Amino acid sequence: MSIIEELIRPKKKIIMVCGSRPEIIKLAPLYHKLTKNNLFDLKLCLTGQHPDLIPPLLKAFNIPDNKKLLTNWNNLDNSQILNKLKQFLTPIILDFNPDLIIVQGDTSSSFCAAIVAAKMKIPLAHIEAGLRTYDFKAPFPEEINRQNISKLSKWHFCPTDDNKANLLKEGIDPETIFVTGNTVIDTLKTVLKSSNNTEGLSSVPYILITLHRRESHGSPLRKMLHTLAELASRYPRINFIFPMHPNPIITAAATEIISPQPNIILKKPTPYPEFIELMKNAFFIISDSGGIQEEAPFLNVPLLVLREKTERMEAVKTGANKLVGTAHDKILDEACLLIHNQKYYKDMKNAANPFGDGKASDRIIETLMQIL
Repeated sequence: MSIIEELIRPKKKIIMVCGSRPEIIKLAPLYHKLTKNNLFDLKLCLTGQHPDLIPPLLKAFNIPDNKKLLTNWNNLDNSQILNKLKQFLTPIILDFNPDLIIVQGDTSSSFCAAIVAAKMKIPLAHIEAGLRTYDFKAPFPEEINRQNISKLSKWHFCPTDDNKANLLKEGIDPETIFVTGNTVIDTLKTVLKSSNNTEGLSSVPYILITLHRRESHGSPLRKMLHTLAELASRYPRINFIFPMHPNPIITAAATEIISPQPNIILKKPTPYPEFIELMKNAFFIISDSGGIQEEAPFLNVPLLVLREKTERMEAVKTGANKLVGTAHDKILDEACLLIHNQKYYKDMKNAANPFGDGKASDRIIETLMQIL
């Protein structure tokens, strides 16, 4: 191909579909590098899965707002959400007619985009592929979503070698699998480089808490909150900071059960750069989040994972994270051990980060240049 032909050749078109807070956090570095280098005709399609949490993120990451959002997610079950998403995404994708659709992780937005891509015979690239618990109930419905997304994807970008091994075990063509690291490390490095926020810096040590998993709603959630209230009562000289997920089930239970404890500080959802500061300066973290399992090891902050199973066993293997489950005694024992046993604490704090070096987006773009 001549230089002139190369210059006038139409750019390949890509739609990047996302709508939840974690998706935007993890796709932001890839989005910016694709737009900055002007390599492709890129369209960002926001589904509105987390409508209250998205605008601050778009502002923080300097991503143009997209007013074509699906609304009224509240009070819908999974099947209703998928039907609404298909109705929303289909005309957008038909109109743009992309050469590739990019999705991230295991959300309903990603799963539905994968279904639409398959029906339209458009190649799908899955960022953060290969995470598994092999238990459809934990996490629910994410494990169902990601296994099906893998079946519908043409290209698989895995954070770790363990993720690749999962896909190979499932019969995925090795030529379509690429190990890149996790893009959340790219985001973290960028945020930390530009951050001058001092929130979280305090003379009073604090433990950071987040809880939101859907499979824990009801009795498991209430039991964990009672356990955390007891932990806080044992250590009145330590603060416990709890930025609450906006789900009313979480806020109602937390307000009822743990707000009476004076050293537990309930907060509204915290902007991502400030939340990174809260994580970075925490004594340790107690959480059932997926993304925090990747972020905490990079920040060298010990993490107790309040889940029975995790799809991110790599950090458990290195010792950075501890999978403690949801039982009352186990949570208390592990938290007290971190508070009192200096060696145990330092071993977790200094454990290796298994999720990459912050260059995952570069590796993904290099591969996209080749496959497109």
